[in-house]
Amino acid sequence: MKILICDDVKSERIKLSAMIRKVFESVSVSGTPSELPEISCFSSGSELLDHMRSTITDQSSEESILVFLDCLMPVMNGMETGRQLHDLFPWIPIIFVTGSRDFAVEAFEIRALGYIVKPYTLDQVRDALERYDTACLKPYITVHSNGTDLRLFCCNIRFIQSLRNKTEIGTDAGSLLVTMTLSEIEKLLPEGFALISRGFIVNLSFIDNINGNECCLKDGTVVLISRSRKQEIHALYNDWKYNH
Repeated sequence: MKILICDDVKSERIKLSAMIRKVFESVSVSGTPSELPEISCFSSGSELLDHMRSTITDQSSEESILVFLDCLMPVMNGMETGRQLHDLFPWIPIIFVTGSRDFAVEAFEIRALGYIVKPYTLDQVRDALERYDTACLKPYITVHSNGTDLRLFCCNIRFIQSLRNKTEIGTDAGSLLVTMTLSEIEKLLPEGFALISRGFIVNLSFIDNINGNECCLKDGTVVLISRSRKQEIHALYNDWKYNH
């Protein structure tokens, strides 16, 4: 596995490289614990793109590659770099790294795999790498927002709820309003999601606990489970916990 880190700040490149190595030394991510990735660092978007153009031929001939890309860089920022990278190599996943969540929608438009906010922790880096591992096996869904098709990896979706005229999708990077109905989105989702009430779908991995008819999410939100679905949701959640 190859990991490419692009950040104009040298100390940030060193910090992220060290955290990635520490994760791979302690837990299996796309391989065995002893199989460390090949990490390359770049100080600008143009340097990263030049390297990729000269070393990557096509999807079939390459081993797995993951890019960590800083959003705020001089000359060519991370968003523009990400757009060009996606146009050239659409199969290579990108995880954006930034000090602000203001780029969340743009990141989804570029079809980023994930988004971590500085100052990040080792656990956040581990979660990002596990998200990559999961995304290699699980599908994404395509939703429509403001006239644009956005690809969302299912592992990034926390919940989906029906609003008056639109549907809100809560993700790791923030919320998106889409024009699709809840039932339309539900048909696209893989296992691991549950309709807990008439207008609310939750990712089972984002549930902290279930107490009676209260579903407590990891962000502190409490959602009431429909009486008719209470027994089914308890069974689904207990089965999910047992298998994960």
